[in-house]
Amino acid sequence: MLKEKSFLRIDGSNGATFFLSAASFADWKKSLGFYRGVSYLASVKKFLLVAAYWVMKRKATLSASQVVAELHQVLPECVDLMFDDHDSAMISPTRDKVIIHHHGRSFEKFAVGMSRDGVARELDFYQLLESKKPQHFCFSSLLGGEKGKDFVRLEMAYPPSQKGQGKSLPLAAFAEFFDLKRENEATWASCWERLRLPFDIPAADREGTPPIGAVHYDFKPWNVNLGKLPQVFDFESVSSGLPLTDFFNYVVDPALHFGSVKECLRILCEQKIWQSAQKLLEMQKIAPEEVGRYWRWYLLERYDHFTRAGNPELAEKFLMLYRAKPPVEISTKRVVAEVAGMTIFAFLIRLWYAWNHPLESNDGITYMQMLRQWAATGDEAMWISRPPLFFYLTKCLVFCGLSIENATLAVNLTAGSLLVIPVYLAARALWRKHFSGIAAALFCAVMPKLVKFSCVRLRDGLYLFFVGWTIALWAWGFRSEKCRNNAVAAFFCGFAIASGAMCRFEIMEFLPWMMLTLPILALCSRKNWRCALLLPAMVFLGFGIGLAGLSLLPGMPCVWQSYVDRLRTHFWMWKIWGLR
Repeated sequence: MLKEKSFLRIDGSNGATFFLSAASFADWKKSLGFYRGVSYLASVKKFLLVAAYWVMKRKATLSASQVVAELHQVLPECVDLMFDDHDSAMISPTRDKVIIHHHGRSFEKFAVGMSRDGVARELDFYQLLESKKPQHFCFSSLLGGEKGKDFVRLEMAYPPSQKGQGKSLPLAAFAEFFDLKRENEATWASCWERLRLPFDIPAADREGTPPIGAVHYDFKPWNVNLGKLPQVFDFESVSSGLPLTDFFNYVVDPALHFGSVKECLRILCEQKIWQSAQKLLEMQKIAPEEVGRYWRWYLLERYDHFTRAGNPELAEKFLMLYRAKPPVEISTKRVVAEVAGMTIFAFLIRLWYAWNHPLESNDGITYMQMLRQWAATGDEAMWISRPPLFFYLTKCLVFCGLSIENATLAVNLTAGSLLVIPVYLAARALWRKHFSGIAAALFCAVMPKLVKFSCVRLRDGLYLFFVGWTIALWAWGFRSEKCRNNAVAAFFCGFAIASGAMCRFEIMEFLPWMMLTLPILALCSRKNWRCALLLPAMVFLGFGIGLAGLSLLPGMPCVWQSYVDRLRTHFWMWKIWGLR
């Protein structure tokens, strides 16, 4: 027996109308499947809506029969709607299309008016997909369809279950989709003639014959379910077009809809879209150097499309992107050369400072006296209460023939100069720009305090080197798109903390911070619980292996007692606070 009032009507900000079932918690979650948020804020909103089920259930004001009556305000009365409390529905913003979600069974789509041709085209494309059977993406199987005089009906089976996580569509899926209807080559001149543009196209772009294939034209994150095998749907806009149109559209269109041209360029560079586009052209047996022309075509074709659609603001963004510098990623050789040059520059500055400031601090003199006594007697007891990595490296250099004075200076000079590298990596990961990394590296190279720490015979220069790597690996630990890369960065972040802990105890305060922030940031950026739980475990594993591995180096003194003493000191810090 159907409940009297089980549905809530929600009018979306885009003009769509949703009828969500509150008959049960499971139905409520299924109904919210219509809400395909891709941003973190949208995910939070959806989570809050799911959590508010018991409140929303009391606000249900419609019965199934009333929902059907509202749907028939869009659809002809001759359309027989199968709808009950365990379904949900949506009326499109254009008010000429209805989608019914039969929870756990199927999706049913009805279209009239202007949307009729699109759904009819989608019905034909589903039949093509079932005959082609693509291997690199999946789709809902077709349960039935009907092309009536006044409407079109399309019913799709429930999406196949997905195992595994995915961050982006594989290139093979774009290539296979295009090849579904690959046709004879057209001419570039005929393609450009279809567009209404405010300027002339260069003659070089009009030469040649590009291939024509199937183009989705609405490839967006909300039209794809990512998994081990991505599922693609919503084929109403499928038509013939040029290569790379869907590939560029997947990233560019959402970025320009919700952000600025500058932000879009940043995303394109960060995701290395240009290099991936070249690989995709190679997969499609097209010259990869043609990527620039396909990029210009995509932008101007979208400019023409949105101009005709009456959206001049979005069209202008595509035109601005066309006039901007293409999102070509800076070559790895250039990055290596610039960072290496900055490192050499930092070394020369520190060498000059050490030459002109030969005086040493009291602690530095004490360290050298301790090392001389160790060299003379072999007794390490005088500095065993301190983390020994600085002394151990000095010991290795003394065995290579350096004096104690030069060995202690060499350790810090090398560490201080190489600090430029993790500073560059940290700044580039956080701000996602090569220029930001170079600017931070330059600041690190000339900062007076860092220069001084690199030229004194203390543990600070080596300690700051490991602090720099800790922060850099932390930044890359949640910036990478692949969970495996996040885990590797988190592991070496823990290893860097262990290495720093062999110089100064203070770096251990980073350990709980990294284990807490890495999963939170990874969850916000990737929305992947498995990755978020893995990262703190990898940090702790890297710390444990690093500490144990460094302690087992040949000739490394036993350091465990110094850590026990320091922890005991921390446990009794409350004495200092006057609580006893």
